[in-house]
Amino acid sequence: MTNKACDIVFCVLTIPHNQMTKVKVASTSDVISDKVLKTSANGQSVLVAKVGDKYCAIANKCPHFGLPLAKGKFENGTITCPFHGSKFEICTGKNTEWVESFVGIPLPDAAKKMIAMGKTSTDVKSFAVTQEGSDLFIDA
Repeated sequence: MTNKACDIVFCVLTIPHNQMTKVKVASTSDVISDKVLKTSANGQSVLVAKVGDKYCAIANKCPHFGLPLAKGKFENGTITCPFHGSKFEICTGKNTEWVESFVGIPLPDAAKKMIAMGKTSTDVKSFAVTQEGSDLFIDA
């Protein structure tokens, strides 16, 4: 819903912050199998990938420290944070492993708790992807 305030001289249109906007994030030809595409939508960095016949998108921001996921290993529909090894399903944002390594070096259980710094397993924000022709959109 938009709100409009007008008088004789000018008109101001406001859009509430919680309202999502449909944004084109890619074309189907931009998304290569077994790779994530880093793009943006309304100022947010987003990762788009194709898993099977489905296009999926998540925020390019690990919930552990807010670091980017884009350079992480992507396989079987899961992206691994390149900084601390947490894994996220790219179609749902679901966290499947939390703080497993430090810059690729596996951690023993005691070190995992220290690197987690008291933060608990958290999902990454996901976006529903809609396809219109060869264009891919998310609500952001």
